[in-house]
Amino acid sequence: MDSADPQPAAASPEWFDDNRRNWDDRAAVHVASGYGIQDLIDAPQAIPDTLAPGLPHLGDLTGASLIHLQCHLGTDTIGLKRQGAGRVVGVDLSGESLHRARQLVTECRADIEYVEPNVYAARAAFDGEFDVVFSTLGVLCGCPMSPPGHRS
Repeated sequence: MDSADPQPAAASPEWFDDNRRNWDDRAAVHVASGYGIQDLIDAPQAIPDTLAPGLPHLGDLTGASLIHLQCHLGTDTIGLKRQGAGRVVGVDLSGESLHRARQLVTECRADIEYVEPNVYAARAAFDGEFDVVFSTLGVLCGCPMSPPGHRS
C-alpha cells in the first residue's frame, strides 16, 4: 500500500462505514456494561484488567511517546499513560468510542490525544514519531488485509 492510498486494496469505503457503525454501537453497550470504567475513575493508579497481563512485555514506558491503535473507549490507553508514558495518542475509527474516551480521560485527568482515522490512515492524522506502537491482542484481525500476493 502506498502513502497516497492508506486503505488496503481489499477494503471498500462501505467496509469502513459498516465497521465504524458496529463500533459506535458497541461503545454504548460497553459503557453500559461497566467495562472497568468506574475503577479507573475511582483509583488514579488503576490499570485495566485487559492491559495488566501485557505490561511486562512492554518494558519501561517512563517518558516514552506511545500510540495506541484501535483504542476503543481508551481504558487501556489510560492504563498506558499511568505507566509513565509521555505523549500518548489513541486512534480509533469510531467517533462514538472516542467521544466516550474523551469523557473518560477528562474524569481521569489524563493527558491523552485522540484522533479518528481508520488504522490505515492513522499516520497522516498526527505529527511526530513514537517510541511505542501498541495494539491490544485481537483487534487487528478485524482489519481488512490486502489480497494474497499483493505487495505494498
